[in-house]
Amino acid sequence: MERLLKKSYELEAELGQFFQLGLRDDSANFVASHAMCSLAFEYAESVKYLVAAEKYNAAISLLRLQFEVLVKGMWCLYSAPEKAIENLFTPISIDNFKQLNKTPGLSQMLEELEGKAPREATSMLNEFKECHWQPLCSFVHGGVFAFQTHAIGFPPSLILNMLQTSNAISTMVAMLMIILSGDIEQRGKLTELQRKYADCLPILLPA
Repeated sequence: MERLLKKSYELEAELGQFFQLGLRDDSANFVASHAMCSLAFEYAESVKYLVAAEKYNAAISLLRLQFEVLVKGMWCLYSAPEKAIENLFTPISIDNFKQLNKTPGLSQMLEELEGKAPREATSMLNEFKECHWQPLCSFVHGGVFAFQTHAIGFPPSLILNMLQTSNAISTMVAMLMIILSGDIEQRGKLTELQRKYADCLPILLPA
C-alpha cells in the first residue's frame, strides 16, 4: 500500500503539469471548467493525505466529490447554459445563494453531456456512476458501508481500489485539461503516463 501511495503522488505530480498548458479560449465556460479541474485535483490530493493518515472513510467520501467535480467540469465546457456559467461567477450573498446554487444533479448533467461531449468520455463517466455511485453515497451519508468499515475495519483491497480509482479520475481530469488547452498532441504524453503508472490504475484508460 505504501508503494501505491508513493507512486500515486508521483503520478499526481506528473499529471499536474497539464495545468501549465493554459486555455485555448478565455470564455467563461472554459475558465469554469478549468477551475473544476483544479478542484478535482485538490480532492485527489486530499484522498491521498487521508489514506496516509488512515482516515479511510473520509478519503473515500472525497472520491465522490472528485468524480462530481469532474462531471461538472465537463458539463461547464460542453452543456451548461450561459446563465448557469454566469451564476458561478456571481458573488454570493445570503439573498442570492439559493438561486445561484440551483444546478442540475449528476444524472441530469450526464444526460445533457450525451451527444455534446466526446462519446468515449461520457461512456467512462456513465460506467463509473453505474459501478460506484451507490456505495459512495453510502459512505458520504453515513450508510451501511460507512458504518461497517468504521466499526469492523476497512478491507485493504478497498483501500487499494480507492487509490487506483482516484488516480483514474485524475487521468480523466488531465484529458479535460488537454481539451481545454487545444494542444491535442499532449494526448500522447497522457497515454505514456497511463502506461508508466498502469499499476496505479484500475484499468489502462484510453486517452
